[in-house]
Amino acid sequence: MIINRGRKKKTLISKLLYNNKSFIDQTSICDKLNEHFINVGPELADKLPPIPDIDPTQHINHAPSRSFMFRAICPQEVSDLIKGINVNKSTIGIPTKRIKLADNHISEALASIFNNSFSQGIVPDVLKISKVTPVDKGKTTRKLPPNINPFFIFTNI
Repeated sequence: MIINRGRKKKTLISKLLYNNKSFIDQTSICDKLNEHFINVGPELADKLPPIPDIDPTQHINHAPSRSFMFRAICPQEVSDLIKGINVNKSTIGIPTKRIKLADNHISEALASIFNNSFSQGIVPDVLKISKVTPVDKGKTTRKLPPNINPFFIFTNI
């Protein structure tokens, strides 16, 4: 079976050789392809050697940790992230320049909100929802409306 991948139009299989038999009508070809792909997984699984009934954890050389936790962040880390924001990037909501100007006043509060959120296991709904905004880049691309580039801004709303 040879399919020419250089063409962009649909390619139909006109002849299928399966188990030394030739199939030429579309229904038989579809049936044989379906039969093959439905059975390939179970047939391969049957060929695998039997697995002894052993505990898979015996292969672990060290004792696994039973839990993990996030470490708290400090206001200085939040401040460093805020200082790294590019003011030339577009945003929806509070302009980045204002966030940078308020850095000294909001870093401690943001760190506290983050730390409390994780320690209590509660994430505010507003942080779970994002708004996707297509950005008009002045170009025309395939499969998208005119003047919309496949570049999107994800922001929390």
